[in-house]
Amino acid sequence: MNTQAAINRVLRGVAVILGIALLGILIDRWIEQGMPYAREGEPSLAAIEVHPRERRYHAGATQTLLVRARYSDGSARDVTHLADFNSTDKELVKVSEMGRMRVGSAQGEAAVVVRFMGLVGVSRVTVPAPRMLPGSEYAALPVNNFIDSLLYARLKDDPD
Repeated sequence: MNTQAAINRVLRGVAVILGIALLGILIDRWIEQGMPYAREGEPSLAAIEVHPRERRYHAGATQTLLVRARYSDGSARDVTHLADFNSTDKELVKVSEMGRMRVGSAQGEAAVVVRFMGLVGVSRVTVPAPRMLPGSEYAALPVNNFIDSLLYARLKDDPD
C-alpha cells in the first residue's frame, strides 16, 4: 500500500469517528431540549381529509382515495402514500397500502379507516342492493325506535 492510500484510509477512519461523536453530541442536545418532535416555528399537523368522504358504489367498482394533511399555517399536502388504510368489512371493500379500494359483490356499508401521524379519517362506502324499494313503501314499514327511522331515511335517500 502506498503512502497516499494509507493516509486516505486513516482520514476515512477519523471522519467516521468524528461523525459518530458529532451524532452523539446532537442526540445529547436533543434529549436536553426535551426531545422535541418538531422544530420551533414549524407548522403542526392540524387535520387530515379523506376524499371521497362518502360515496355509493356498485359491486366491482374501484376508487383510489386521496388523503390530504392540513397544517397549522394553512398549507396542505397530499400524504396518501404515507397513510395507513384499513377496511372495516373486507368482504365489502378491500383497500391496498396505497389507498386503492376494490368493492366486492356484497351489499351494505363499510368504512375505510385512514391513519396518518396519529390522526384518523374515514371514507364511508355504501353498496346498495341491486333492487331498492320505492320511497313510498318506507312509510308502511314498522318503526320500533329512532334507529329504524334513521335507517329508512338513509335507504330512501338513494340517488340511483
